[in-house]
Amino acid sequence: MSLHSAKKTYIIMKNLSKITLLVLIPFVLHSQNFSVTVSLKDNLDLSKLDTVLEIDDVGLSSVTIRASYPNAKNVHLHKYFTIQGNTNNLDYLSNFLDSLGLFDEIKFDDLFEVNDCLNSFPPVNDALIANNLMNNHALSLVDANCAWSITTGSSDVIIGIADTDFDLMHEDLLYQIHQIDGPLSSNNHHGTRVSGVAGAQTNNNKGIAGIGYNCRLAMERINHNENGTAFSSNIRDAIWNLYMDGIPIVNVSWTGSGLNSLAATEITENGTSLVLAAGNTPNGNNHSNIADIPGVILVSGVNIDGLHGPTGHRHNQWVDLCALSVNVSTTNFENQYTNSWGTSIAAPMVSGSIGLMRSVNNCLTPGQIEEIIKITTNPILDANDYPNEVGTGYLNAYKAVKAAQDMHSSTLDLYMRDRHDDLGYDAGYSFTWDYDESPDIWVRNQDDGLVNHTHQQPEYNPNNPVYVYVRVGNKSCVPSTGSEKIGLYWSKASSWSSWPQNWDGTDPDVGNQIDAINIPVLQAGESTILKFIWHINPNTGVGTEWANCLLARIENSETDPITVHPEYLPDDVYQNNNVSMRNCIVTNYIADMNLDQLSFYIGNPISVDKEIDVLFRVPDQTDKPITDVAEVTVQLNKEGWEILREALENKPGVRPKKDYSFSILDQEIVALENIDFPANTRIPVKIQFNFLTKKVDEHHTYRYHVIQKLSKPHPELGDRWTGGIHFTINKGLRTLFEADAGIDKEIDKGENVILSAEQINEAAVYNWYDPQGNLIYTGRDLSISPEISKKYKLEVIADTDGFKDYDEVEVVVNSYHIISISPNPSSDHITVTYNAEGAGSAYLMIIGTTDFVSSKNYLLDCSQIQTNIDISSYQTGIYTVALVKDGYIADVKSLVIQ
Repeated sequence: MSLHSAKKTYIIMKNLSKITLLVLIPFVLHSQNFSVTVSLKDNLDLSKLDTVLEIDDVGLSSVTIRASYPNAKNVHLHKYFTIQGNTNNLDYLSNFLDSLGLFDEIKFDDLFEVNDCLNSFPPVNDALIANNLMNNHALSLVDANCAWSITTGSSDVIIGIADTDFDLMHEDLLYQIHQIDGPLSSNNHHGTRVSGVAGAQTNNNKGIAGIGYNCRLAMERINHNENGTAFSSNIRDAIWNLYMDGIPIVNVSWTGSGLNSLAATEITENGTSLVLAAGNTPNGNNHSNIADIPGVILVSGVNIDGLHGPTGHRHNQWVDLCALSVNVSTTNFENQYTNSWGTSIAAPMVSGSIGLMRSVNNCLTPGQIEEIIKITTNPILDANDYPNEVGTGYLNAYKAVKAAQDMHSSTLDLYMRDRHDDLGYDAGYSFTWDYDESPDIWVRNQDDGLVNHTHQQPEYNPNNPVYVYVRVGNKSCVPSTGSEKIGLYWSKASSWSSWPQNWDGTDPDVGNQIDAINIPVLQAGESTILKFIWHINPNTGVGTEWANCLLARIENSETDPITVHPEYLPDDVYQNNNVSMRNCIVTNYIADMNLDQLSFYIGNPISVDKEIDVLFRVPDQTDKPITDVAEVTVQLNKEGWEILREALENKPGVRPKKDYSFSILDQEIVALENIDFPANTRIPVKIQFNFLTKKVDEHHTYRYHVIQKLSKPHPELGDRWTGGIHFTINKGLRTLFEADAGIDKEIDKGENVILSAEQINEAAVYNWYDPQGNLIYTGRDLSISPEISKKYKLEVIADTDGFKDYDEVEVVVNSYHIISISPNPSSDHITVTYNAEGAGSAYLMIIGTTDFVSSKNYLLDCSQIQTNIDISSYQTGIYTVALVKDGYIADVKSLVIQ
C-alpha cells in the first residue's frame, strides 16, 4: 500500500488546558517537525469539542496540542493553541487546517535550526550514570550530549574554581586539575562538589560526567568560618589570583565576591568571565554592585521541569539565567559522589558550558559570551510569576556552543546586530518582518549617546542636529585594518525599499547619505561606537510629514564585503551582518505635530510587477489591542485607493470610507492580500489613532505595526517579508470629555431644524455625519430639513491630542400633518392644507372643547393637499382640528370660530 493511498484516522480529544492527538498511521516518509499556533473561533467551546477526523496524505506523528498562553489574564489569549509534531506533507497540513473552518488564525511558527541536534554524542560510559545509579538530570536538561557532538572541550581551556578545599585525589577530578593554589582549608565538601559539576572527568568508566568534559580546572582555595561562611577578602584574593594567572573563566559559588566594580570591570575587560551563584533564598541583592558589568553572569536555579518557583532560590533583576539547582549529581569529598542542591551547583554548569564555548571559539570576549549564553536559553515555564527576575531562561549548552561556533571567523568579520537575538553572524536568526530595529543603531536628541544607549525618536529642530550612534564589533580572531568605514543613510519610511536608489541620494527627497566615518582598528572581540551628526532637512518632509528609516553599512572592506541582493533589501540586512536598519519617527516638537499622521510608503520598488500582502496588526498577542480603545484610520491617495480597492471590497475587519480612507475594526490583524502592485510603484499612506474617551482605561502605551510581504511564499524560504512600519502610541493623561448633540427633535415635513453641539472646554473639531456615515458638516450648529426621520452622529475631536467622542441625535419628521388652516379665525369657510400622501385612509375631525361627542369628520383625498370645509353651522368657540391617518391621530391644530 502506497503512502498516498493510505487512510489516516485521528481522534482529537480536547479540554481547556491540553489537547492530545492520537494518530493511527501506517508509516511516515520524509517527516519534518512543525509547530503551528491557531486561534479558535469565538463561537466554539473547546472543552466540549470532540471530533473524529479522517485525513489523507498528512502523515502526522508525535502530535501534541496545548494552550499557547496557559493561565493568561487576557481572555482573548485563551483561544490560542499550539499544535506540534511531525508531518511528511506540511503544505497539505496547512490547507487541511484552513479547510476545517475552526480557526480565525493559523500561523506556522519559526523552528530555529540551532534547536536541532542532528548528531547527538554517544552516551558516556561514566559508571554511575551509565548504570542509572545516579541521575543525569542536570546534563540532560541543558542538552549536554548535543553540545558534546560539537566539542568535547579543549584541555587548553581552563575553568577557575574559587572555593573551599578540594579532594585532589578524587578519581573523577585527579586528572582534570590544571593547577591548585591558596591556603589549605579544613575538609569541606563545597569546592569538590562545585568542581565535579563543571569538570568531572567524562567518559572514563568512573563515577559521573562533568559538563566541561576535557576542559581543565584551576582550583583556588579560600578559608571559611566554622559555620561555612567564607572570608570575603579570601574570595576576592582567589578571584584576583585566577585572573592574574590568565584563567578565562572564574566560578564563584558564593553569595559574595569581595570585588568592587572597578576590579570586576578590569577582570572582564581583559578576557575573564565571572560566573556567580545568585543565592539560595528568594530575597537579597548579592553581587548587585557588579552584576551589570558585561561578562559578569549571575546564575539562579530551576528544577528538572524547568520551573524556578519550587527551588526557592534567588530571583531579582540581576539574575541573568538559570540552571538545574535541585538533585544534581556531582563529586563529593573522600572520593565519594552525592546529589547536591543550590545555585552553588547551578553556576558551575554555566562555567563548564562556557569552557565548551571557548573550546570552539577562543576569540570571544566575556561580554559576547554573556550575550550568547543569555540569548540561547530555554524558556522557564513559570517565568511569568517572576517578571524580569529569573533572567532570559535556563541554560541550553548546545545552543550556546553552536552559536559560539557559528560566530567564529579566522578572517576579518565586522558586524552589527539586526535584533537582540542576533548574535552577529550572517543569517544568524530566524528571519521575520522585524529585522529592522537594530539595537546597534540608536538616536539621541542630545550628545550623550556614548553613555546612554537608549534609542529616542529624533526631534526635528531647525537650530539643532540629532545624534546617531552606531556600534560595530569585530567577532573574528584577527584585527581590522582601520580602512573600513560606516556609511549611514536615511530614507522615507517604507514597507519595502531597495538599495541603492531609495538611500543614496538618487532622489534626495526620498533618501540620502548622512555621512561616512572611518572605523578605528578593532582587535579580536573588540567593539566601538561611532557618532554621526544628522542635520535633518525639513524640505524633504522628514520631521513634518514623513516617518523615516536609518540604514548603516560597513563599507570599504576588501576581506569582508557586502553581498548586495538587487531589489530585495531585506536580504541585504539578513544575509549580511555588516548591514543593519533602524525604524524611527522624526517628530517636530516645535510645531507640536500629531505623530499619528506621519506618512510612509507601501508598494513595489522593483522593476517587475508583484503581488503583495499588507498586514495591519497588533505586534504581539500579549499586547493590549489599540483597537479596544481607539479608532485606527488609514488614509490613501486616489492612486493608492485604486490599487487597494479590490483587496478592500467585502474585507472583514475594515470599513471603507468615501475619502480614500478606511477604518481598521479587527482587534488583532487585518490582512489585505494579493494586491497587484505595478513595477516601481509605491503609494503614500497615513495612519491615524484617535482614542475614544468612553473606552480609554489606565493602559498608557500601545504598539501597532504595518508590515508587508510577497503574496507567494518562496518555495524554500517560505514567507518573504519586505519590511514594516512600527508605531508606539503613548496615551497621555487628560481630562476626559463627552460629546453632546442635544435632545432629539420632532419637526413637520419640510420644516427646518438646527442641531447644536454642546461645546467642550477646549479647542475641538465638531463633525456631523448622516446615517450612512457621510460627513455632511463641520461646525457646532447644523441646519437641516430632512424629508424623513433620521439619526445624525456628532463626532468631537480634541485639537491637542486627537481624543474623540461620539453622540447621536434623532430628528423625527412628522410626514402626516396639517400644514395650515386659513383663514383662522373664521366664521363660515376654512381651507385646510394637509399632507396625507401614502396613507391608506385619512380624515379631519373638528372637535369642540365642550362637546367631543358631536365632533364631525371630513373624509380626505390622500392624493390631494387641500380641502374646503363649511363651518357656518358651528357655534362660536375654540375647536381642535385633528388629522386622522389609518385610524390614528397624526397631527392637531386649533381653530377659532367667530
